[in-house]
Amino acid sequence: ASNYYNTGGRYDPATDSWQTTATSDAPTGRIGHTAVWTGSEMIVWGGYVWDGYVGINLMSGGIYNPISNNWLSTSQLCVPTERSGHTAVWSGTQMIVWGGYKINTGGAYDLLSDTWHATQYLAAPLPMTSPSGVWTGSQMIIWGADRQSSYPGIGGLFTP
Repeated sequence: ASNYYNTGGRYDPATDSWQTTATSDAPTGRIGHTAVWTGSEMIVWGGYVWDGYVGINLMSGGIYNPISNNWLSTSQLCVPTERSGHTAVWSGTQMIVWGGYKINTGGAYDLLSDTWHATQYLAAPLPMTSPSGVWTGSQMIIWGADRQSSYPGIGGLFTP
């Protein structure tokens, strides 16, 4: 049986010390998830757990505030399809997630309103597992490989 932890730590370089993060209200333990830093909080979303027979993808997450050392859940309304092995970026106002194993869709989470909305990807790239995503300031660049084909690399651009 696998162990999935919902624990963590914060490092303070000024004091060269670690402090454990709160676990109360933290998302369930998982692997294959993403995390983005908003400038003041960390958002963790997606991933999967193994139930002993099959992997179960998740469509949940949490928001960690290091100042108050507490967690809040992300909204479950209009949330994207459960997934793991996806990519996520912070646009400055929202977390944008895309892809995952056999998935070429995404969603955007607005932290201030605690709302999700589907992303519209015209001519979206083929599904890819564990793509990389970067934010340019106005677009999300997605790049990866389709391990089921002979394509050496595929990618696309998303403009919110």
